[in-house]
Amino acid sequence: MEAKAIQLTKRIDDVPYKVCSCWPNCTAETACQDYGKYDQLLAEIEAFDIDLNEAYPWPTYLSELLKAAHRKLFSSTVDDPFALGSRRGQLIKKWDRLQVRAVGNAWSRRFPGLAHTAPLPVEMVSAIASNHVADTHPIPQKMWREQTDFLINFALVCKTWNHVAREMLYRGCIRLYSPLSVENLHRTLSSDAPAPRPILDLILGPFIYPSKPVQLLTLCTFLEVLEISSADLDYSEGGFPDDFVHLRELRLSAVNLRMLAPLITKCPNLRTLQVDDFQNFSGRLRLFPSGGPPPGDSLSDTPKPCYNLRELYLKDGMLTEEQALWLFSSSSDTLERASLAGIYSPALPSILKSSVKFLQLEESDMHNAPLAGTLPEYTSLEALRLVGSEWPWASLFTDMTQPLRELSISWSPAGFAALAAALEQRSWQPTIRSIAAFFRDPAVGRLAEVEAHPAARQLKVICTARAVMLQWFSVHESSVLPITPLRFD
Repeated sequence: MEAKAIQLTKRIDDVPYKVCSCWPNCTAETACQDYGKYDQLLAEIEAFDIDLNEAYPWPTYLSELLKAAHRKLFSSTVDDPFALGSRRGQLIKKWDRLQVRAVGNAWSRRFPGLAHTAPLPVEMVSAIASNHVADTHPIPQKMWREQTDFLINFALVCKTWNHVAREMLYRGCIRLYSPLSVENLHRTLSSDAPAPRPILDLILGPFIYPSKPVQLLTLCTFLEVLEISSADLDYSEGGFPDDFVHLRELRLSAVNLRMLAPLITKCPNLRTLQVDDFQNFSGRLRLFPSGGPPPGDSLSDTPKPCYNLRELYLKDGMLTEEQALWLFSSSSDTLERASLAGIYSPALPSILKSSVKFLQLEESDMHNAPLAGTLPEYTSLEALRLVGSEWPWASLFTDMTQPLRELSISWSPAGFAALAAALEQRSWQPTIRSIAAFFRDPAVGRLAEVEAHPAARQLKVICTARAVMLQWFSVHESSVLPITPLRFD
């Protein structure tokens, strides 16, 4: 191997990679069909990465092989030999990094001016960049900043790379947490008029700065995901020229429902709505009798939205009957998944009762008992997740007559004892097949202590007797619960 490396180094100017034993007469088709030869080829690329870095441009058949490899990589299944997580997938990513370096500063000193003349197809440049820049929404802030910096540097190589990088920068999640950021983006998009570059994913942080963010949204009609965290934005004067026909997910936090209504009605194809800590009235809150209708502003002067929601997340707020009908009457037959926490809306279950199949009830500082009391009204329920320990357990399980398939419950002695007592009645939930129990204490060894509790042991015995599968999960494993967790991030 050392002798081959020396030979390779000496032949930099004479296509040095020809000395690799498996490359002569190798084509994209034969290599991708012969996995053994392909592995050998990738291994040699891995071994000679420094020399390949200095020996760009590569021969045509090698570029064609890379294209074929990418097609397999991005169309593969989990078990495919070319899956992204496999060794082949990792080596292909290494190959990409070689190309980035090959047309970057590492070799420009050896081949002056080549960076601006080496023709790489746009689709290959895009694949290379995409392979190393993940979707920026769910990742930590530090990594997001590193990826953004990478794309900014990527954009400075040449015009082709600039085009690819700009598309990716706009395509990823754009976070705006300051008035200056909003101003800069608004100015950039305005300069692109009449055809501003489409932004797909946008987060508007909290500002006391009502006008510019609303003006910015008028230039973002290609949005697919939008998150807003501000009660100060008034959309009643937004003057949106078009509907947000591409918007599929809307996440709202600390917003005023009446001020936001003109925006909501402009989202005809919305599928997921998340509203956290919302205000449904103007002025001061007036007292209302326990169990009675809550106060709230009328929305009758705003056209109803026509979307058909699939998922709904509501947390910490109240809705009058008129407001609930305005928001959800168009989704009464389509909404299948709902997560409710701290919600007081007596009319809501009657609107969604026939469509919701997966429901999560999460404990909050208020409205727990009224929320639990609405559970029997969801007549089409198939799976239920109960988060928290302070529910009215006995009545909650006694009143639960829907034929559930799955139940997920957070650990509490009272909750487990009540569930065990309900399961002892063979006529209660005869269709249930699995119960997922999870606890929120991440301390090492805590799960063993919980499982040893008398209430947990009793539940295990009864589940065994009824042939119901009982699974335990700690809070960090909640993503693998049979019922997909619905939560507010």
